[in-house]
Amino acid sequence: MNDQNPPRGYQHQPPPYQQPYQQPYYAHPPPPQPPRLSLHHRLQWWYNITRPWAIVVPAITLIMDVWWFAAGRLCGYTDSVMDECFWVLWLSLPLAVVSLVWNLAATISTRRIMHQRPGFAPGLQFGGQALVACGASVCLGLLARHFAMYMDAWWSSSLEGAMIALISIITFFNWVLTAFAAYEWAMERRARDEEMYVL
Repeated sequence: MNDQNPPRGYQHQPPPYQQPYQQPYYAHPPPPQPPRLSLHHRLQWWYNITRPWAIVVPAITLIMDVWWFAAGRLCGYTDSVMDECFWVLWLSLPLAVVSLVWNLAATISTRRIMHQRPGFAPGLQFGGQALVACGASVCLGLLARHFAMYMDAWWSSSLEGAMIALISIITFFNWVLTAFAAYEWAMERRARDEEMYVL
């Protein structure tokens, strides 16, 4: 018969203490990215339509400027770059480039924020979009004034009128996006104020 008692001199050893698992402590944890404020479904529908066209129309304007300049349709090849017929190019080409680059950057930033990655702050988004819209309005006004004063020129009736139409569309889309950016900025500030009030 086996003896169930431990042998003499045996000391019972308690099981080793296992410390419960604790998450590692980071001295400087990365700040959480705030979620993007969702728009109303109707506003979101208009936003999804406006944003691509704000990129497509400046790209079309840029292509038309390069084509008209290369083909000599704006001015003759011997005309000075300071000639009045080049007003169409100098007022539309920089606007097309700036609007295209900014709206591409804003679109990429919006997609990054939707995937919880850093992007443009709402205040920066509103400020940049408002500057582009104001610049487009100035270019549109100057080109329309030039068209009204020199519309008797042979190139004014078709080319400058078509460019005014394109710049009008660019201006409209940029102001619509400015309104969206202002709305998101206001909502973001309201949410921040509510969080500070709760704390």
